[in-house]
Amino acid sequence: MLQNLKLKLKILLKNSFILFILVFLVACSAEIKDTIEQVDEIDAKYNVALSNYENGLTWFDTNVREPTPLNSDEIDELITELNLLKQGKEELSLDYIEFRINLFQAEKLYKIASRRPFASYKNYIRCDKKDDLLLSYDEAKQAVDFVEKAMELYPNLKKYIEIDSSWLKKTELDNEQILGIVYEKEDIVIEYCNENLPEQSEN
Repeated sequence: MLQNLKLKLKILLKNSFILFILVFLVACSAEIKDTIEQVDEIDAKYNVALSNYENGLTWFDTNVREPTPLNSDEIDELITELNLLKQGKEELSLDYIEFRINLFQAEKLYKIASRRPFASYKNYIRCDKKDDLLLSYDEAKQAVDFVEKAMELYPNLKKYIEIDSSWLKKTELDNEQILGIVYEKEDIVIEYCNENLPEQSEN
């Protein structure tokens, strides 16, 4: 009798644990969906979309958001709103918010690095612009770092967001392209610009 009671208790505890896990998973799933909807509302306010990042940062070289591009100050405002959204959120929702913040930080830095007058990270090398060029190279590297942080968060989020797993490969290739340009030009500037090297043409 006692042994039978222990067995029933064991089964009851096991079922209760399974039920708890199921309830927890449902609650987490509901919250992440609510969080994504809240972020979508912020996206709409600033006329941005997650799809803007499907092809890596170099997408911004040839594409402009319509009707109004997003400038650095607006990105900062958007990030502030996302940080406020973190309050009281569970881990999965926090991961999604951080995922989006990383992409916005990357966009901001990449645009600065690629659009600095006469000193874009892709520009001709001009030794009289050495300091500005080195700053652009550093910002481009920081932009890639932020994208890589987003990539690390992606596996836990992929079933909830509208970016398929091919995004990782496309973005990795895009990052390699950016860093390839940066490291090549940075090495030339550091090694030769103090020796009045003539201007080097863009690759």
